[in-house]
Amino acid sequence: MDALHLKVSQATGVQQFDQRLAAQLKDNVSEELPAKQLECALNNDGTNACAFLSVKIADAILSEVVAGSEFFTELPEAIEDTIWHLPQTINVYRDLHRLYDAMEAYVIMREHKIIKSSYDFSEELPFDDTVYFFEGRQKLHSKLCELGCNDFVATFTCEPLALTLGCRDGKPYMIDTHPVTLAPGKGEGLLMIGKKNSPEVWLSLCIWLWKRLHHQGVQPDTRQSLAVISRKSK
Repeated sequence: MDALHLKVSQATGVQQFDQRLAAQLKDNVSEELPAKQLECALNNDGTNACAFLSVKIADAILSEVVAGSEFFTELPEAIEDTIWHLPQTINVYRDLHRLYDAMEAYVIMREHKIIKSSYDFSEELPFDDTVYFFEGRQKLHSKLCELGCNDFVATFTCEPLALTLGCRDGKPYMIDTHPVTLAPGKGEGLLMIGKKNSPEVWLSLCIWLWKRLHHQGVQPDTRQSLAVISRKSK
């Protein structure tokens, strides 16, 4: 499993603003930022935006913004571009203080033409098992192995996290737009890519995911969702 650290996460906008503000205060350039400058500096705040980012990244993949033999070469840049620019567009339409599920995020972005294509969402874990429960783990792994027989892209949701999972040309992948601190790096987003499509590789990805959720403080009774996103048939 290859772990590619992205250059940004959905927290980067706020982190950079805090650094600039701290530097200004330290240098006594200004005791406080004007309201207009504050608003401008924070217009790409990605707080609680993971569902929007996950669906928009899926849209980029399904719309073939990244495609062909260079898919995994071009994918990191497409993810980073989405993380950096999407919050500025969606923040006027969402409440930064609440979490949204993937369908809510899609409806908002579709309504405001941020996503132009129509998609179907197919829930693949309808049994409502909790994320750490044995049956819940088993069903997630089995479903990913089954879906991985073909190319697919899906949103995995387990509050407070939403991530993008998929398989392309026989290689499983997972995209985490949150700051990741489990592995060495700067705590930015992460792209995990499996070397081949096999139950063992999917299990490795699941184990990493379960550790990620535990590290994030996800409780044992939290429900999980795996929604496959596909183009709506005309």
